[in-house]
Amino acid sequence: MGAALNFVQALLWFYFEAVLITRLLRGNWRRFPPVFACVIAGFPVAAAELPAMLAVTFHGTQAAPSWSARIYERGEAFLEFFTFVAAISLIFRASAHLRSRRLMRVECVAGAIPFVGISFRTHYDPRVRVGL
Repeated sequence: MGAALNFVQALLWFYFEAVLITRLLRGNWRRFPPVFACVIAGFPVAAAELPAMLAVTFHGTQAAPSWSARIYERGEAFLEFFTFVAAISLIFRASAHLRSRRLMRVECVAGAIPFVGISFRTHYDPRVRVGL
C-alpha cells in the first residue's frame, strides 16, 4: 500500500509541476524569474530522485537506500539555494514601494545568514552517515 501511495504521489507531483511550469511559461516567468528558476530546478532534481525512490520502494535493494540518500541530500541542498533566492527576491519585490525598503532588505538578508549558520551548526553531526 505504501509503495502505491508513493508512486501516486510522485505522479501527482510531476503533473502539478508540469502545470506550474506551463503556466509560468505563458508569461508570468518574466514577473517572477527566481520563482521560475526554483520550479525549473526542482523538476530535474525530482526526476533524478525518482528511480532511486522506486528502487527502494518496489525492489528493496540494499544498495539503493544509500544511493537514494546521496541523491536526495545533494538535490535538496541544490533546491535550498534556489528557494532562498526566490524568497529573498519576493521580499525585495514586496518592499519595492516602502520608504524603509533598504533597511528592511538589509535586515532580511543579514538575518537569514545567521539563521542558516545556526541551523547548520545545530543539526550537523559528522559521525552520522549520509541519509540517516
